[in-house]
This record gives sequence, structure tokens and C-alpha cells, in this order.
Amino acid sequence: MKSGGVKKVIIGLGILLGIIILAEVSGLRDFVISGALGTTIAEAGPLAPLIFMSVYAIAAIVFIPGTPLTLIGGALFGPLFGTIYVVVGATVGALGAFILARYFGGSLIKSGTGQVVKRLQSYDERLCNNGFVTVLILRLIPLFPFNGLNFGLGLTRLKTSTYALGTFIGIIPGTFAYVYFGASLTSFDPIQIGVAVVGLLAVSFLGKYLLAKSNHGQHGK
Repeated sequence: MKSGGVKKVIIGLGILLGIIILAEVSGLRDFVISGALGTTIAEAGPLAPLIFMSVYAIAAIVFIPGTPLTLIGGALFGPLFGTIYVVVGATVGALGAFILARYFGGSLIKSGTGQVVKRLQSYDERLCNNGFVTVLILRLIPLFPFNGLNFGLGLTRLKTSTYALGTFIGIIPGTFAYVYFGASLTSFDPIQIGVAVVGLLAVSFLGKYLLAKSNHGQHGK
């Protein structure tokens, strides 16, 4: 890798580390995870959706888990609007992380060496050939770390528009299931909670099935 590329990677890692440390020191992570954010947003009136989506976008960049926020979205805004606000906030944050990773670390795939880089290069080739479907499947599976994928996919040659569309559509089913679960917790309705859990399991199994089928198709060529 050229010296300019190395400098970019180092600067990018420094910036990311600084942001993560700031989130820790400022108490933002604990504020979000503890659920205290929900009370603050609930008191924001008409600005509540905008504040919620902004916080969600920032959380996606600084590696704050999105699940607590998603549950808060369901409890505050209900299944429909909660899903809309979560999907918009998560997609904006995912796109921000993707662009940061591409700008500062894009040269890793092109000229880097090592076992990890070679594995990324193989994924990179697959994403170039079938990017939208791959991103869609990865987003359908809740087990894949959302924040990690944002930065990891940014290191590839995947088109930004393809990434954004695949992310936006792919997170809708899982988001709805989590938001519905969060909304059901406010009423403690066992039927609603049961439906939400079944929905989460169904989305997970669907994603795994599509991933296995996709891998089988790749090997069969």
C-alpha cells in the first residue's frame, strides 16, 4: 500500500477511535443503552422524531448498539412510525459509516496484503457481481453486526447507491419485528410479544436460507 493510503487509514482509525471515546466519556452510550433517552425524546414534542433519527444515525457511526434504540422507537412511536423513523435513522447512519470507511480505508482492498485483506477481496469480487442481493441478504440476518457491516462494506468497491438501497430495504423486516416487540412491551400483551418473537425468528431464518442458497449458487458456477 502506498504511503498516502497508509496515512489515510491511520487518520481514519484515529478519527473513529476519537469519536467512540467521546461517546463513552460523554455518557452517550450509557444514556442510549439505559433507555433514559426515551424519556428525553418523549418530552421533545414535535421534534421527537427528528431527534430520534439523528441520535440513531450517530449511534450507527460510533458503534452504539441499535437494539435499545429500536425498542425505544417502538415504545414511543408505535409499530408503523417507529419502523419508519428507525429505518431512516439507521440508513443515514449506515451510509455515513460506509462513506467514512471508503474515504479513509478504501485503498486497503486495492493494494493491501494479508489473510484478512485477501478474504475481503473475495467478498469484494462477489459484491461487484451481485452487490444488491448480497447486501439485502446480509441485512436480513439480525446476527450480522449492523455497525460492523457498515464499515466493512465501505472498504469494498460496492456502489454507494446499491449499498444504500440494499440496506434500506433489507433492514425493514427485522426493524419492524423489533419495533413491534418494543411497542408490545408498553402494553405487556403476551400475544403481541409472541408475534414479535416469531417475526424475529422468521426474518432470521429467511436471511440464513437466502444466504445459504446464494452461497450454493456461487459454488455451483
